Amino acid sequence: MAAPGVQAGRRWHRPGRPGGCLSGASAVRRAQLHRVSFTGSPRAAALSQYKVAALNPPALKAIAPWEGFTDAYRDFFTPGGVVENGFARVWLLLTGRVARLRTDLAAERRKHPLRDAWWESLTPRLSRITVPILVCASFSDSNLHSVGSMRAFQRVGSAERHAYTHRGPKWASFYGAEALRTQLAFFDRYLRERDVPPPPRLRLEIRDRLDHVVQVRDEREWPLARTDWRRLRLGEGGALSDAEGGAGSVTSDLRREAAVFDHRFDEDTERPDDAATTRGHHRRRGPAALRRNREVVARRAGPVRGLLRLRA
Repeated sequence: MAAPGVQAGRRWHRPGRPGGCLSGASAVRRAQLHRVSFTGSPRAAALSQYKVAALNPPALKAIAPWEGFTDAYRDFFTPGGVVENGFARVWLLLTGRVARLRTDLAAERRKHPLRDAWWESLTPRLSRITVPILVCASFSDSNLHSVGSMRAFQRVGSAERHAYTHRGPKWASFYGAEALRTQLAFFDRYLRERDVPPPPRLRLEIRDRLDHVVQVRDEREWPLARTDWRRLRLGEGGALSDAEGGAGSVTSDLRREAAVFDHRFDEDTERPDDAATTRGHHRRRGPAALRRNREVVARRAGPVRGLLRLRA
C-alpha cells in the first residue's frame, strides 16, 4: 500500500519518492506490473487520497481515507459559518513548518473569509472518484471528521463504497484488531483481487455510554432511512423543546464557557445523528446503565436534530 500522494506539477508522486508517479504515460506502463492503493489518517493523509482518486490514475485500485474531511472550509476552518481559531491555528502552524506546501494556507485563509473559488479549488471532486473506497467516519470528534467522511460515503461515484464508524480513540481504533481486519479484507478484495467477501456497506457502532459498545450493526445507507427526525427548538432556561418558544437570548464567554441546551426523551431512544450514535437502555439496572431521561453531552454545536444536549 502506498503512502498518500502529493501533487507535483501535473503528476502525482509519493512523498519523498520523486520517481513514483501514479498517473501519466509512465503510470500506464507501471500499471501492467503494479496495483496501488492508499490508506492513511487523518486530515491531510485522507484529503490527499480524495484529490488523487478524483484524477482516476490507472494504477490506483482502492482507497481507505481514515477520519478525514472533504471540505476544508465547511468541515474544518469555518464549520457552521463560525471561524475556528483554536485547533485550526495550531494545525496551520505545524503544517507550515513540516509540510512541503507551495501555498501559505494561513495567509490565504485571511484573504478568503467566505467560501469562494479558492476554497473550491481545495475541495476534491467526490463524484469523479470511481475506485472502491473504505471511509472511516469517527463520531469521537465530529466537528472534524464525521460530516466530511459521511459526505464522501454519500457522494463518491464508486459503486463499491463502504463506511466504518466508531466512537473510540482515533489512533487506537485505526490500529485496533477489528479495524485492521476490515482494512486488510478490503484491500484483499479490491487490491489483491482475492475471493473474500466485501466489507459491510456501513458498519454502525451503537453505545449506551462513552466506553461501552452494546451493538455493531450492518446498515445500507446514511442517514438511516428509518430515522424519525424531530425538530427541536431553543427555549428559555437552556431547554430544547418541540413547542414553539418566544424570543430570547443567551450570552457566554467563548473562551471559557458554552451555551448549553438540554432535552429529555420520554422513552428509550437511539440517536444516529451527526454528534453520536448512542442508545439508552432504561430496562437495564445499575449505576453504569444509561437509563431513561439521563442526559448525554453531545460535542457538536448543531444541527439540533435529535441531540440530547446542544453546546453552542
